Amino acid sequence: MKVLSRYVPVLITLLILVVVVVLFPSNVKPGLSQGYVFSGQLIPKSDAPGTKGITVGGYKCSFGLRQVPWSSYAPLCQPKFVGNNGGATSFGVTGKTITVTFRYAVPPQEALILSIAKGVVGTEAQAVDTMKAYINLFNKDFELYGRHVVLKPFVGKGDFLQELSGLGQAGAQADAAEAKSLGAFADVSLLFSTAPYDQALASNHIIAITGGLYQGQSWFQENAPYVYSTSPDCNEVGNAAAAVMKYSMASLPAIFSNDPAMRVKQRVFGLIAPDNPIYQECANSTLKSLAQDHVFIKRVIGYNFNLTGASQLSANAMAQLQSAGVTTILCACDPLTPVFLTGQAQKLGYYPEWFTIDWGDIFGQLVNPAEWSYAISGGTPGVPNSQNEAYQVLKMTGLPKKDWSPFYASIYTPLLMLFDALQAAGPNLNPYTFEAGFWSLPLSYAPSMGVWAFHKGSWVAQASYSILYWDPQALSPSNDKKGAWEPCNNGKVYVYVDPTKGLKLHQQLQCGDRG
Repeated sequence: MKVLSRYVPVLITLLILVVVVVLFPSNVKPGLSQGYVFSGQLIPKSDAPGTKGITVGGYKCSFGLRQVPWSSYAPLCQPKFVGNNGGATSFGVTGKTITVTFRYAVPPQEALILSIAKGVVGTEAQAVDTMKAYINLFNKDFELYGRHVVLKPFVGKGDFLQELSGLGQAGAQADAAEAKSLGAFADVSLLFSTAPYDQALASNHIIAITGGLYQGQSWFQENAPYVYSTSPDCNEVGNAAAAVMKYSMASLPAIFSNDPAMRVKQRVFGLIAPDNPIYQECANSTLKSLAQDHVFIKRVIGYNFNLTGASQLSANAMAQLQSAGVTTILCACDPLTPVFLTGQAQKLGYYPEWFTIDWGDIFGQLVNPAEWSYAISGGTPGVPNSQNEAYQVLKMTGLPKKDWSPFYASIYTPLLMLFDALQAAGPNLNPYTFEAGFWSLPLSYAPSMGVWAFHKGSWVAQASYSILYWDPQALSPSNDKKGAWEPCNNGKVYVYVDPTKGLKLHQQLQCGDRG
């Protein structure tokens, strides 16, 4: 019963519960060359000396500076390129252009999704206008060696809801063929990413930039060098989830339940996860890791993406978990499934703890507040607009606010990652130089987007999360409405390097006035 919006990543994952080494941002402002303090060590803003000169965007370039002063995630600066870029160095590349495609959902899917999302996701025109505004600015300021990115949207024929269940292969392949017919070097269907579609793109030698598939590391290896994500792979997430459960949840009372009687009970775990084989593999890996530490899940429930049966499936799932005495539900769910689950749970008078995924404040505001209050998640806490890079950059583009997509941040980060790697690839652009450029990008951090880290053999950027809780009374910086994810543990930021370091055994998470 997977449901997603045209304007946010259609991504499924294991529960993002993050752990490990604490990251302390220094008092140095983003964009300065001194750097950040990371685990007690000074990390320069760039890990290699820059070349002196002036960038294509007119900014000063020298040691330690990024390509642009407005992003903490930009690559090492390059003076304006002069010379022969090699022309058509790869399919989708000419001496002047780099073609990028974007797939929309078919209209019936969109109508069904929008009916559930209650109109909070904006319009198709806003999504396209936001993408184009970012791309136009990036084209101006990033070094693309005499080229510029051309965006070509198209309406897909495939059923992306079926694709999310691992089905719909024929439609995904047809849409990938359409992207190739449009001359795509890369595809940025971050709003409609699915494993079948990205695999079909890879088989057509088209790079797929996703907002966060959370596929397994082996899946990225099998599709290299063509698939990249801003989010971690599910193996990293699974190890982190297991560590948090062992250290901060197991054998402790369910204090984040909204049922006072349940708060004094020792936690009993249940898991709800997609029944897609790719994600089940990662879920099973997490369960095995937990079992090694004698932490067990009493009831595991898989679900598919059948929207028409969502309410009934949710009712059955909640009844099973309640009957099993589950106090704590690990919801490895898409953005809208919790709307159905929590509604059915309240009908049963069942108020368990929810450990889930942060899909942003706007989707959280759709969920039953009586059930969702003090839900726990991994993610990046909202920051004021003055500290929000995606907001500030979109403001720089001059796009009128009425044309902004509500999910501009989910559009910004994958596009930024694409342009980072395009610049780092150099003038001889092809999928293999793109991969090498991606791996060469420097460590980056800012409060609004967390840590990005790159190394050979990894095709994901995100390396950190905070642990958050849902406060239905807090004002969201996203839309100034009630309901927002707030930081636990005094706002600490954790990375995936070591899934136990920094955690104390049998110590509750400190969230709001609980813990």
